[in-house]
Amino acid sequence: MDERRNEADYVWLACRTDHEAKKHKGISIIIVPTDDPGFSYTPIVTCWPSHNDSNLLRRSRVPYSNLVGDLHGGWGLIASQLNHERVGLAAVSVLSFRLFDDVVEWAATTNIDDETRIMIFHGSKWTLRNAKAKLDALNLMNWRMTTAVEAGTLSHIMHRQPKYMEQKASQMSIIYCLESSEQQVI
Repeated sequence: MDERRNEADYVWLACRTDHEAKKHKGISIIIVPTDDPGFSYTPIVTCWPSHNDSNLLRRSRVPYSNLVGDLHGGWGLIASQLNHERVGLAAVSVLSFRLFDDVVEWAATTNIDDETRIMIFHGSKWTLRNAKAKLDALNLMNWRMTTAVEAGTLSHIMHRQPKYMEQKASQMSIIYCLESSEQQVI
């Protein structure tokens, strides 16, 4: 377990500042110093050596000057940040394309015996074609999502599709390798 003290000087806190407002209204973002006497945290180890912290505030008072943006305008900040993260995830999906290219190269150059390449198996070819189709769809979804973020029209469904498609395409590429390796051993 990582036993270092929390290294942040401040935490950003989303809090309800208007209890009468609707679900996504009445939320504000404030900056809370971690040296506040009411601040404490507990590390939550998820994958060694990194961890997340569960932060707790008790009887803390934060001055109005620590408000980020407008009072009750926090949801807009949260949504904007999430959209930037989604575009970042779209950029990372390039790794799925690289994985696919590596799998195709491996299948095209690896022999089962002296005469037979792995790429020739019909079932394996289907798996590869299916993964390629999903990657092509992912590429289009990423462009659509990025354009929608720029235009401010991103829907809650639109940002979920690329993540799902990337997972499926990566899984299919890995399944192809496993199936082909199994045939190579047999």
